[in-house]
Amino acid sequence: MLHVGKLAVLEDMVKFNAQTIMPPYFLKNEHDVGRELFRVFRQSVNRADQGASVIIA
Repeated sequence: MLHVGKLAVLEDMVKFNAQTIMPPYFLKNEHDVGRELFRVFRQSVNRADQGASVIIA
């Protein structure tokens, strides 16, 4: 059975909407276990129309 919930912001909406939206900073994400582990796959995968494979690249 699907449970439907309600998400409520417990903040003054004027103050919430006045916040400056910061762009994401991706440089911190360059060194991480998952990123380093799969970097070789991201760099050597072939194009999608060729099957996006790293084995037959």
